[in-house]
Amino acid sequence: MYFQNASLQSDLQSTDWREQTFEQEVEQWDFIKNKLVKIQIQINFTKNHQIVYLKDGAIMRIEQIQDTIKKPEILKNLDQIQQLTWQGQYGLNKKKNGKWIAFWDGEVYMKVGGYYLEGLKQGQWKEIFENYIYTNDSKAKVLQIGEYSSGLKKGKWNYIQDSIKIAGGYYNEQEQKIGKWIELREGFQENSQITFYGEYNMKGIKIGRWDFIFKKNQEYKLIGGGLYGDEGQNKIGRWIELDEGFCQLKQVIYEGVYTKMGKKVSRWDISYQDLYGNKTYKLIGGGVYEEDGQNKVGRWVELVEGFCKLKQVTYNGMYNKSGMKVGRWDIKILRTENAGYKQIGGGSYTKDGLIKIGKWIELDERFDYFKQVTYTGEYNIKGLKVGKWDINHCLNNDDFYKQIGGGLYDSKEGQKKIGRWVELDKEFTRSTFHSKQVIYIGEYNKMGLKVGDWDIYYCQDYDKEYNKIGGGSYDLEDGEKKIGRWVELDLEFKTPKQVTYIGEYNTKGMKVGRWDTWFNCNRNNKLIGGGSYAVEGWKKIGKWVELDEKFDSTQQITFIGDYDVKGMKVGRWDIWFNCNGNNKQIGGGSFAEDGFKKIGKWTELVKWFNPIEQVTLNGEYNMKGIKIGIWIQMDLKKAVQVKKEIQYN
Repeated sequence: MYFQNASLQSDLQSTDWREQTFEQEVEQWDFIKNKLVKIQIQINFTKNHQIVYLKDGAIMRIEQIQDTIKKPEILKNLDQIQQLTWQGQYGLNKKKNGKWIAFWDGEVYMKVGGYYLEGLKQGQWKEIFENYIYTNDSKAKVLQIGEYSSGLKKGKWNYIQDSIKIAGGYYNEQEQKIGKWIELREGFQENSQITFYGEYNMKGIKIGRWDFIFKKNQEYKLIGGGLYGDEGQNKIGRWIELDEGFCQLKQVIYEGVYTKMGKKVSRWDISYQDLYGNKTYKLIGGGVYEEDGQNKVGRWVELVEGFCKLKQVTYNGMYNKSGMKVGRWDIKILRTENAGYKQIGGGSYTKDGLIKIGKWIELDERFDYFKQVTYTGEYNIKGLKVGKWDINHCLNNDDFYKQIGGGLYDSKEGQKKIGRWVELDKEFTRSTFHSKQVIYIGEYNKMGLKVGDWDIYYCQDYDKEYNKIGGGSYDLEDGEKKIGRWVELDLEFKTPKQVTYIGEYNTKGMKVGRWDTWFNCNRNNKLIGGGSYAVEGWKKIGKWVELDEKFDSTQQITFIGDYDVKGMKVGRWDIWFNCNGNNKQIGGGSFAEDGFKKIGKWTELVKWFNPIEQVTLNGEYNMKGIKIGIWIQMDLKKAVQVKKEIQYN
């Protein structure tokens, strides 16, 4: 196997299957940055004609490919990679033939699908809008409906939301958009329902006026737009553009001018409308682009990445003629409208604008209303962090920051942590219901690696003391490798989910033997689950009691069953629900001997299962692990339990 650039691998896929591994960009909504972002995953084409999707080494999806001559379709939306599957038939030539239907999280997905003829889509199809961002709210899910001819879209295509047409237009015979179109913006979701109105010429190029419409509280409002040149594609003249993360919490627009060559020039203003404020936009930033376009020059007020209602932070400073930040840049925050913006940080750049120098106060990358954390320290002449850096936390949404952590960077090489450090958890927050005020205390060696004892502390209530709740040791010689007994926190540890895991790491840094799961609820810490890892480490074996991924104090769901010697789930697995101290079995079923798939009768929980809507889904899987026949939704809290019937082919 080998790695190659994703842009180069398409030719290799088009004529013959080849075993390979490559990087692929996929889209995901970043709730911290409040925008659609692209992340890197790995795609593995195996010798067994499978496509394996991996993220950080973990398998997200395995897809078996029958037609190895045709270029395989690669999913580029993270939600679809994890949730979307298809069912249909293949002809004798291993090409898709006949009707194919979509499943989302194992359930038939809104009658999405259509027909193939010799591997090509043909006739009427209902498809998922590929750039839709999925949230817990199902109201905004969008479908595309139209016709294919020999695998190409043609004629009228409509975008449908809640059975209502919201967008669409026409394709020509070459699958180019032509004429008047209403398009959906990338990242379309419940809180960011934005459509574009405009026209394509006969070559499929945008021309003339295009308007941006924002649907808010069932009202449609014109919020931006501008002109494309006669030759198409280049923006010209005055435009009002939307921030790439524009949504109800981040109603930010940019207003300025493009040249005939499509480059930004002169003054561009940044304005913001508060979700709960009046209906007018307020100027909060901006600056000037040089006359030949693109480079920022002079004084600018810019928005921090992730700017929104809960993170109204700006950067204020100068750009030189080369478009580089130079001199002093201040970081300011608006906590209340009446108080105005106040400085909370900043520092200086070198004259050439390449690096930071001297003393800086920087914001945590996840800085917001619930995590007002700053870092104070110094950069050397090479732009590297050196010496003492303090971690400070604003406790009461005022201007007082209290030191709660910090440590030393190597003064010679810079940027490398050494000695004793008090660090914050990456998801440190003190929100009312999901507080995670967790810190880690321990030592870094001269190589910048964690060694020796590291303790984990947690502050459960506002402004109270931190108490030790976990920790363990790293190898003194081979830093960063956990060894011996550890008490670890669940990745989603927070106020309603104070879950810890206690067990042993071997000398190779692998989990071995018995690991117990503990849950602290209302200051009562008790054993609720666990199981054993194999002698060689990491692989689960034997009986386990595991927690549901949504487990917390209000939804205490566990799964009980066995892993075989290969670390695969096998045999009977039961689902238990502890409600108000009454722990009872509410579901379960069996896995096949190979451990890959569910078989036979199952009682599962619907994905929206909660203490109020205690609904299960009851039915049968065939020997291929596919749902068949009638599946019944059952309401466990009602006398008449049948809620809904779903027919699977």
